[in-house]
Amino acid sequence: MIKKVKIEDAVGLPLGADVTQIIPQKYKGPLFRKGHVISKKDLDMLRMIGKEYVWIYEKQEGFIHQDEASLRIANSLIDESLYVSGPSEGWAIIKAKESGIFLGDDKIAKKINGFNRTILTTIENYSLVSGNQQVAKCKITSIETNERLLDKIESIGKDLKKDNKSALRVVKPMIKRFGVIVTGSEVYYGLV
Repeated sequence: MIKKVKIEDAVGLPLGADVTQIIPQKYKGPLFRKGHVISKKDLDMLRMIGKEYVWIYEKQEGFIHQDEASLRIANSLIDESLYVSGPSEGWAIIKAKESGIFLGDDKIAKKINGFNRTILTTIENYSLVSGNQQVAKCKITSIETNERLLDKIESIGKDLKKDNKSALRVVKPMIKRFGVIVTGSEVYYGLV
């Protein structure tokens, strides 16, 4: 269960979600990460970014925290050519292990995005990628989600894996040799 708590009352309590700091043109990311225990010295920093309240999370039977849910969904969608990092601000980041061509299943992405609490974004299909490059990210938009709903979302990717397929992957390009054979003198002499 997630509770909205005044920052002054949150001293000594662990954060239930990352607290985002935005410095225009310089930085956007977590000021404090989920699990950080609020101290009195943190209060001024929280006020500087406009926070009067923070979210405190208490595990509730049958529900999964956003961070774990996002990681589980991401891992269900990938094969061994990709890996998952994070979470950061609720996002599970999917990256390529090596260089290759990114392939994503648009139908699966639409199914994942069809749930009103999930977001899956990817780079364009057939894009050339390098090792450690981000190719996708996914997130559950609420701080927690029902475990049954998460199982349903996760099963989309798991069902593909039963058939040795995955929704997201990077493949090595096939390099083939080729040649040109000039058959007429008109080409050889540059007339055509």
